[in-house]
Amino acid sequence: MTDYVSRETRPTENVGAILLSMEAAERILSGNQDMRWYVVHNGSGHDDKAARILRENQFETYIPMKAEMKVMPQRKLSARQRRSLIPVVRRELRPLFPRYFFVRFDLRQEGWTSVFDRAGLRGVLAVPNSVRRLPAEIDGRIISALRNKEMNGAIPEDVPIERIYEIGERVRIKGGPFSGHNAKVEECPPGQLSGLDEAASVKLLVALLGRETVVEMSIFDIAKL
Repeated sequence: MTDYVSRETRPTENVGAILLSMEAAERILSGNQDMRWYVVHNGSGHDDKAARILRENQFETYIPMKAEMKVMPQRKLSARQRRSLIPVVRRELRPLFPRYFFVRFDLRQEGWTSVFDRAGLRGVLAVPNSVRRLPAEIDGRIISALRNKEMNGAIPEDVPIERIYEIGERVRIKGGPFSGHNAKVEECPPGQLSGLDEAASVKLLVALLGRETVVEMSIFDIAKL
C-alpha cells in the first residue's frame, strides 16, 4: 500500500491497486458496513483544504506528515548565524503520501460522493484485481502505527550527514589554517545529523599554489556558500 499511495503521477498504472470512482463505489455497495478507514486521492493537491471540507461534514481524516531537516544556505542566515561554525538546520513538514490521505467513514452514508467532489477528491483506493472494484479497507492498526511514530505532529526523519553537503559541492572554510578559502567537498563522514560531534571530519579539495590538495578538517569548520 505504501509504495502505491506515495506515487504522485499516473497511479492507475500500478498493478497492485486501482482507483475507484466515487460513483462506481456508491453503485456497488451492499451488505453491512461500519466506520472504516480508506485512502482517497486528492486531485487538487491542497490536502489541508480537502480535509477541512471533509471534517466539516463529519468525516474523520488523517494526513500523516514527515519532518525533514534541511540545512539552511548562508544567504538565508542572520549575521550571527553565519559567524557560527555549526550548520543551521530547519524543520520542514511535508505530506508522507503527497495527494493521498486517509478518511474514516461509513460507505453507506448518503451523499458522501457529493462531499468528496466538493473537496476535490478524485477517487478511492480499491482492492486490486477485484471484479466488483470494491473500496480497499485500511486496517486501523496501520493508522495507529503511523500515529505512534509521530513526534510533535510529524514522523521525524533523521538526516544522514552525507545529505548535509553533497560530494563536489563548493563550501567556505570558516575555521582552521585555511579559513577564508573556498573548497570542494571530497568525502563526508558516515552517520546521522543527530549524532554530529566535534570528531566528525570532512575531506575537502583546496586550491593551493595552483593545484588542488586534499585536506581534512572538522565539519563544523565549513559552511554552505
